[in-house]
This record gives sequence, structure tokens and C-alpha cells, in this order.
Amino acid sequence: MIETGRVTAPLHLRAKPDDNSEILGTVPMGTIIHIDGREGNWLRASYNFKRGYLYKSYVEVLTIQEGEPFPLSYKLTIAGLVAFLVAALGTFFLLR
Repeated sequence: MIETGRVTAPLHLRAKPDDNSEILGTVPMGTIIHIDGREGNWLRASYNFKRGYLYKSYVEVLTIQEGEPFPLSYKLTIAGLVAFLVAALGTFFLLR
């Protein structure tokens, strides 16, 4: 089983599962995240190469059974990322 989630509001990624913990970054609304653990009301996830905790009330948990195809929204997110990377690399080489 692969567990992912969609952030439903801008949300702080925290170093520890605690409201007073250091803020590592802010995850924008609509971001799809990979969930790799749970601790009470917190989900452990990675964002922008930082691993931390998100309060689960603001994450819509999406579970995918192994072997199931990814939902269309995931495919669109991946396609958008690829398009962005191609455009960024193209711009980089044009400006050189």
C-alpha cells in the first residue's frame, strides 16, 4: 500500500509532531505528498527535500493499493512537473 495525501490548506511542515516545533517550510494547498509515517494527529512526510510533520486535519489522505493505476490528478501533476523541467532546462541552455 502506498499512502499519499493532498494538502487542503497552506500548511506548516514541522520538525517534530508538535504545534510549537520549528517550521521547516510551508506546503501549498493542493500539493500531493508521500506519507511515510503517523504519530498521533500528525503525518510524517517530505516536502522540498525536508522531512517533517503535517497536522492530519489539513491533509486528505489518499491510499493506493499496489498494482492500482495512479489517479488522473497524479498523472497530471507528474506531466506538469516534466513540462516545467523541460522548459527550465530549455531556458537555461538558451541563456548560456
